Amino acid sequence: MPKPIPTLSKPLTNLQKATLSQWAKKGYTRAKELDLTDEKEADWRGRESIAACGRRISEATNGDYLVLLAHFQSLAGDSGKAFASTMRAQNDPKRQALHKLDSELTKAGLDRAYAEAICMSTYKCSIAQASPKQTWQLMYTIRNRRNSTHGQA
Repeated sequence: MPKPIPTLSKPLTNLQKATLSQWAKKGYTRAKELDLTDEKEADWRGRESIAACGRRISEATNGDYLVLLAHFQSLAGDSGKAFASTMRAQNDPKRQALHKLDSELTKAGLDRAYAEAICMSTYKCSIAQASPKQTWQLMYTIRNRRNSTHGQA
């Protein structure tokens, strides 16, 4: 079984939970106004959250955040923001991996061209074409090479 992408499996921060709760409240208010529910807000929010990602907000991880956000934005009637969140969710694993790769390159005092060369020789593609998993592996390669030159295990 492959290892989960580290940042996607972390629990949501309090700020993320608060943001989701605010959007859920807007969605619930709209559902009540349209007579789409007679549930209590907490029950409705839990049901909608589970419908969106299989977890309640309190159980959700970073990997669920944008899916939940888009769901509640849609229920609140903000289709533009829901669309933007959905598009971002589709690119999120890659975006996060690139962020960590860039961070490791900065720590090592290297630029993206160094990682690009490794990516081309290892995966026969550019970083832009690499999968999120390949990008994470590239980040770990950079980290391991930096650590070995600094005598760290």
